[in-house]
Amino acid sequence: MASNFTIRYQRNNGNLYINLKGDFDGSSAQVLFDAVKRNCEDDQKIFIDTSGLRRVHPFGRDVLKSNLSSLKGKTARVIFTGENSEVLAPESY
Repeated sequence: MASNFTIRYQRNNGNLYINLKGDFDGSSAQVLFDAVKRNCEDDQKIFIDTSGLRRVHPFGRDVLKSNLSSLKGKTARVIFTGENSEVLAPESY
């Protein structure tokens, strides 16, 4: 995981809010995926705020897209927000 990457969680009204900061690499993608997978049954929506990301490495983006596709149809709705949402969000989400 990138040394400056952090992930924070907050629950509110049955939804999960995830805030990402730092550089997003392959290990960061795995940490984020694990958080989504762990919470996909419990929450109505999962909001992922990407505005705190400084850099999105292509490999990290690809790891996340590949892993999220395995949850399609089994997960709460995942919504990407922030400046890097278009870079990080899979097209099918």
